[in-house]
Amino acid sequence: MHCAISPAGARPAYVTERLREIGPRWQSDIRVAGDDTKALYLPLLRAASREGAPVLRDLPYGPYPRQVLDIHRPAGANRAPVIVFVHGGAFVRGDKTINDQMYGNVLTWFAERGCVGVNVEYRLAPEAPYPGGSLDLGLACRWLEQRVAEFGGDPSRICLLGHSAGGRTWPRCCAIPGPSWPRCHLAWPARYWCRHA
Repeated sequence: MHCAISPAGARPAYVTERLREIGPRWQSDIRVAGDDTKALYLPLLRAASREGAPVLRDLPYGPYPRQVLDIHRPAGANRAPVIVFVHGGAFVRGDKTINDQMYGNVLTWFAERGCVGVNVEYRLAPEAPYPGGSLDLGLACRWLEQRVAEFGGDPSRICLLGHSAGGRTWPRCCAIPGPSWPRCHLAWPARYWCRHA
């Protein structure tokens, strides 16, 4: 199965205009600007199709309550590329699903294009001080290496991506040797795997 990446559709003009209003405030109050941006996109996400990407939720990869992940599995997946998303939150807040649509939508998008999408939750500080989040992600990757084939994924083609703190967590995961250290094959861009699967 191939994972076909295509450019996103045109965004509505009112969204572009509102983003122009929000943009200058981003540096002065990131939380409010972020909340405004999420509120702007939420109705669009709710209106988007969710067909063809069933989700298995809160599968445990470790013993702690936050050590769970969701798998977005495309129909007929067999040795499909695996895209793992790591949420942000300044290492002290955040969740793999911030509302009924967001963050899961990233993996739904990939699953609708033939990739297995994985949305990872990890422990936060102070419960898990540095490098706890990275170690949790390493544990999740080890779990995926051992189990993702059961869900149609190819354990030799796992691509990690994240935003904000999540974008800083996965590189540390690959740099910290230990019992949960995964074999990291850093390949960029992810679209290469999806196109050439």
